Amino acid sequence: MTTEREDAARYSCYIEDLDCPDCASKIEKQVARVRGVRKVRISAINSRLDVEFEDGRPRTDDVLKVIRSLGYHASTSGPKAGGEDALARPSPGSRRWLTVFSGVAILAGILAAVTRVPDPVPDLLYLLSILLAGPPVFKKGLMAVRSRSLDMNFLMSVAVVGAIAIDQWVEGAAVMFLFSLANLLESYTISKARRAIESLMDLSPRRATVKRDGLEVRVPVEEIEVGELVLVKPGERIPADGRVESGTSNVDQSPITGESIPVSKTEGDAVFAGTINKGGALEITVEKEADDSTLSRILHMVEEAQVRKAPAQRAIDRFSRIYTPLVVAAAVATVALPPLAFGLPFDVWFYRGLVLLVVACPCAFVISTPVTIISGLARAARQGILIKGGTYLESAGQLE
Repeated sequence: MTTEREDAARYSCYIEDLDCPDCASKIEKQVARVRGVRKVRISAINSRLDVEFEDGRPRTDDVLKVIRSLGYHASTSGPKAGGEDALARPSPGSRRWLTVFSGVAILAGILAAVTRVPDPVPDLLYLLSILLAGPPVFKKGLMAVRSRSLDMNFLMSVAVVGAIAIDQWVEGAAVMFLFSLANLLESYTISKARRAIESLMDLSPRRATVKRDGLEVRVPVEEIEVGELVLVKPGERIPADGRVESGTSNVDQSPITGESIPVSKTEGDAVFAGTINKGGALEITVEKEADDSTLSRILHMVEEAQVRKAPAQRAIDRFSRIYTPLVVAAAVATVALPPLAFGLPFDVWFYRGLVLLVVACPCAFVISTPVTIISGLARAARQGILIKGGTYLESAGQLE
């Protein structure tokens, strides 16, 4: 049993609008630096941050301060992991339309330039494109500077501001639009993974019929206690793990075991939460609480699988920590050294330094690995295949 001191040593919260594995990794790294933190775990899928402290004294204010410094907000009143609303998120529709309008503004600016519409109309259209797609990127770039953890958002922000400074409006607008589009696609992939987990959550019924004091009472599944007798009518899902007390029926166990043919169940046979009663009514003695059922363990396994990083993903994380500062340093050297050492034109080398920032930005490289792994795990879960993490998914590719 967990002691009160152990309970006090743990803290959980939900990060609002977190839909990016790279951003989740950044939050995890910064929270890990808080004094007294022993272990940090965060999932981009359910946006939950779990923190364990060394001395049993949760410094929640310090954790929340770090989260706010990165431009995010945390809620401690959110649902528990695996709860009914744990994966509810604001609609990404506004971001989608802002990205679309940003692209339309670029096209309009290009058409205006081609048809020789007088200045500054084309540049104003390019500026509109940047203002539509840019605020989230600029905000995260500023937070990256404050937290001293330079990232892709910082590189893109500098590149766009620099492009405007040298009057290359169309390049700045194109960079911002494409980066916003990449983030939108990443968010879409994460949303698909969330929906896959939601489909697992939907396997469990919300309420069940329990026999109490000779009466049949409908109660939430979470309130069912071990040892109670539940009644499952034909066509209903079994609400908890247990054993058949009376009745005979065929039970569809495919959501849990993958068996394609219903299995006959009679007195004394074990049944699982989330399976479907296909025949007669069953009375079942509950043996496990809702949070400890086979279905709940499967759900938690899938959620935790998003947290475990494959070797390739860990290598990418190490690469990005070194690569980004090197790119910034190389860009600064490109801008400063030729004019100072050889007297070459500053504006030419300033432009080339900005080009280096844009071309060398590893956004696709860094984003590709976590998104691919999450998509693979979610797709497998939707097909009834449970993979415990990216490490095992990566190993599967080596099977012959």
